[in-house]
Amino acid sequence: MCTEDEFVFCMVCGKGLKTITNTHLKTHNMTTKEYKEKFPNSKFMSNNSKTKVSRHFVGKSYEDLYGEDRAKELKEKRSNDAVDQFLDPQQREIRREGVLGRQLSDETKEKIGEANSVYYNKVNIGVSKIVRDRVFVHFDGKCAKCESKDDLHVHHIRKIDQFENMIQYSSEENLILLCVKCHGKEHRGTNKYPNVSLAKLIYAYRDIIGAFGYYRKDSAPDFLKMHLAGTPYRAAHALTEILSSVGADPPDVTVFDSDYDDMVVVKDIKFTSMCIHHLLPFDGVCHVAYIPKDKVIGLSKIPRVVEFFSKKLQIQEVLVSEIANYLYEKIDADGVMVVMKAKHQCVACRGVEKDDVRMVCSAIRGTFTDSAVRAEALELMKK
Repeated sequence: MCTEDEFVFCMVCGKGLKTITNTHLKTHNMTTKEYKEKFPNSKFMSNNSKTKVSRHFVGKSYEDLYGEDRAKELKEKRSNDAVDQFLDPQQREIRREGVLGRQLSDETKEKIGEANSVYYNKVNIGVSKIVRDRVFVHFDGKCAKCESKDDLHVHHIRKIDQFENMIQYSSEENLILLCVKCHGKEHRGTNKYPNVSLAKLIYAYRDIIGAFGYYRKDSAPDFLKMHLAGTPYRAAHALTEILSSVGADPPDVTVFDSDYDDMVVVKDIKFTSMCIHHLLPFDGVCHVAYIPKDKVIGLSKIPRVVEFFSKKLQIQEVLVSEIANYLYEKIDADGVMVVMKAKHQCVACRGVEKDDVRMVCSAIRGTFTDSAVRAEALELMKK
């Protein structure tokens, strides 16, 4: 039989406990202060409880223990990042500059001391247990890359210096689940596309594959499930490459002084873009002609400009105009002409399913509005 010497009984649920803690009261959506006000004669600790050190604190609020001014100061400190309490002011300033993380440079280790470096390397900074659990649940307890279930780590996709605060850095949008092997490879690599949330893409691809039933039991042969391991991760990386210009700045255009004032044609520039209507790729070749005015452009810059504007969600009519406008403005030429010929997968593999259809678009600026000049450019592009 339970006695008050062995247990204290919760007045809400009647459960016998050694100590009524804040953790238990949270299950009833109550704080210690609210419980005490509702049940003023209740006990918080059994008579035989061994936690004698904490007896002084049981059932008392910060205000009861330290007074209002000190309690306010302690609550503010508690609301700040928990790691800060381990650092002196100079170390805290270094950390807030964003130089600390799971992987510390030798220079940083010298600044903050080896002891703190060991501490930082052992903890998953800023990731709360709730967020970690959500990431585990979303990835079904498997590595996002190889679907291994052993030695899993919650990985920050983008570095801390790309965020305004720790909350954004450790949000679900910046976290994926990786095994220790894939985690090491990811840290040795670099994040090429900082403007893209890779975690969101992986979640989305998992949902798409799941919508077709491939993750249900007995829905697909074992060999298919084996090949699906890591598919959301690979597909997300592939899409970031195809749409790598999203949020990025156009490439710088290098020009050189020159007396050459005849036509220049750069042709057969291969490109791949993504249809904004169906999210299917279209690819082909681009031809660019321009007539310089005191300056010529570096040869490699024209393919770079074509690649930049194609690495977005596009329609071909807009794409050809964007390339022409950018070059016409940047190189200050007498005229620019761009011609694109492409095959669209949204026509080839769906709808009318016509594989032999090609679309040709052109954009003309400046002197290329003259029919004779335009005819000369088209003739050179055909050669």
